Amino acid sequence: TKEQKPQYTRREQETKNWVYDLIKGEGEIIFVAEVPGPEDKIMVRLIDGTLYIRGSAGFSKEIPIEGSNAMQIVDFKYRNGVLTLRIK
Repeated sequence: TKEQKPQYTRREQETKNWVYDLIKGEGEIIFVAEVPGPEDKIMVRLIDGTLYIRGSAGFSKEIPIEGSNAMQIVDFKYRNGVLTLRIK
């Protein structure tokens, strides 16, 4: 279900040097990061202030986003390996 937190295996949680941008604006947050695709393999969820991202090749991340508990993802764009989310 949508409220269930995704279950990841240990291998999927291994981290490399991965960077993302979090741009906080007036009433919204923009999240930008490189995520291995293709687009139909990208999964994002925002649950209880944590952004869950899953891509191809076992890629998965959990990013706590402060102040986003009552927010939701309103826009999803994926182009040339770059994921852009608008959270309001």
